[in-house]
Amino acid sequence: RAADGLAAVGAHGWAASPNRELRRLGRRRTRARTGAASGPAALTDRERQVADLVRSGCSNRQIAERLFVSEKTVERILSTVFDKVGVRNRTALASLVEAARASDAAERARR
Repeated sequence: RAADGLAAVGAHGWAASPNRELRRLGRRRTRARTGAASGPAALTDRERQVADLVRSGCSNRQIAERLFVSEKTVERILSTVFDKVGVRNRTALASLVEAARASDAAERARR
């Protein structure tokens, strides 16, 4: 709340301070994504790749090997993906990705 209040009054330099303190304490600030895309549309290309591989049933190790990144990187990306799409586990993510694919296919078929 402190960071949001400082940013709202234009004190952007000071607004970073509460976030740094949260990181120092081992906590992560979650931001509300108002006005931004939500769900699978909010994902970057790399996040979408990881989500697709989760849907395919790949483990973190398999994803890391396919994308030439570390398992830690896959964990970080998945954490971001979970936050962006509002799910808590791989099963829910896989279901959401599958539903989004079906919706996209149906939309393309209508055109």
